[in-house]
Amino acid sequence: MEKAVFAHADAVRRFTLGQNKRVELWIANNWERLGLQGPMHPTTISHALNGRPVSADFVRALNDLYSEMRDDPWTWCEPPNRLELLDQYAPLMWWYETLGLHEIPESMWRRLKTHPLDPDRQQLVKRLYDDWYRRLRAACDQFKADRELVRALEADDDPEYQVFRKVDGEWWVGYDAQAEETRRGRVGNPGLHGRSLKDVGMAMALDEESMPLPDIERACLTYSRPVPLHVETWESEPVEPFMGDAFEGFEFKRHALPQLEYGDPYHGQDAVETKWRVRFYWTGDRYEAEDVEPFAQVRMGPKDQWVEASPSDRVLLMTGMRRKFETVEELDARKDAWVEETWAGLKETWAENIRSTPWGSPWNQEDYPDGVPRQAAVALFEERVLGSVDQVAATSELREVERRRRKFMRSLRRAPKGTVHA
Repeated sequence: MEKAVFAHADAVRRFTLGQNKRVELWIANNWERLGLQGPMHPTTISHALNGRPVSADFVRALNDLYSEMRDDPWTWCEPPNRLELLDQYAPLMWWYETLGLHEIPESMWRRLKTHPLDPDRQQLVKRLYDDWYRRLRAACDQFKADRELVRALEADDDPEYQVFRKVDGEWWVGYDAQAEETRRGRVGNPGLHGRSLKDVGMAMALDEESMPLPDIERACLTYSRPVPLHVETWESEPVEPFMGDAFEGFEFKRHALPQLEYGDPYHGQDAVETKWRVRFYWTGDRYEAEDVEPFAQVRMGPKDQWVEASPSDRVLLMTGMRRKFETVEELDARKDAWVEETWAGLKETWAENIRSTPWGSPWNQEDYPDGVPRQAAVALFEERVLGSVDQVAATSELREVERRRRKFMRSLRRAPKGTVHA
């Protein structure tokens, strides 16, 4: 396993006041989106925050945590709004030193949970706490605003784009074929577009600062805000819906296949190229997709053409299973079609065949001068079809297929909230 050291361990440890449980909770709530296998053990988190090597994947997750702290520090250090909850945020003696409560005897403060302060001392604590709270909030708000300026500058230096290409009259994303038309638009962070030149100058000056996180104890920034640099002009692209508010298109995806039996259309393939019909919606900073028809088509055949996926193929692609059994209920549902097709075959045989040999057709003109009755086909269905059903195996297989299909359907992307379905 690749190991690494979390470079910002000291900063995170200071900003969480050494309380690893806050990091543990964040990991427990976010491990899936971070690509981890599960919540991390407290010992592993402690090792990481003390600068010891841990898995590289975990370090990447902690880097995300550090970025979130820097993007909005107040959400990480917001204190309680009631004095009786102070000890849930930090030890009582931390508050004693941080708020400068030296007018209160230390022994009296240590007994705060069992012996509340008198009204005058409570007012003193509240006045000092409110002042500290306002200064910390102001420092966090200023840090967040400064951080947004720096991130906007970085976004202008390296803007994010979405690209759509029209191929055979259809709009595609993530498809590199020769296109009839290509549209590209900036998305994501709008950068400094529309900002004043003073903001641009401040962003450039802040970019040269290290900008450590705010100092919680002193409730202040840990850097001095610089003088804005002089900037005469600044150009950047706007972030706007360059394809309209919504449009339909396709996504090209390569889908992994399980090992399949000989004779299966996909036997010997480890993956298949698929085409999903989607609908794109502008959500304010980018187009997000709703999965309308997964596996609308697959690429297969000797000419490597796009063809409509069969129902059986769609089940395979959704679940990774090719069904081998049918239940009695499923067979009964197509009984009439089977009987009609079989009866038609029996009548053809009857028209050509009389019982001249022991191995001749049992439904011959000699034995059935008036023609083959439909009941003969019904009897064959009951004998050859229903008689061979393994209901236990079929039911078990169907349940597993349905479980996997439901899991797949839950993974599909939905239309963003607030959008109108077409």
